[in-house]
Amino acid sequence: YESVEFLAPVHGGDYIEASGSIVSVGRTSRRMAFEAHKVITCEGAGPPSSSARVLDPPLLVARAVGTSVVPTAHQQPA
Repeated sequence: YESVEFLAPVHGGDYIEASGSIVSVGRTSRRMAFEAHKVITCEGAGPPSSSARVLDPPLLVARAVGTSVVPTAHQQPA
């Protein structure tokens, strides 16, 4: 990973959706970007509560960029 950013807190009971995409392709490498959004937050103080609230819009809680390298001999044909 070349960067990882934690942008907002996440607590037990929160619901997170994560997504990623390939942003550039090299001969043996793939550069990828990832994001995680909090979609539902658990409300209440103390132990996780059964009360929850849907966030509209979802809150960006983390993002990252990284590169994966696969030697040519181990790549599958496209």
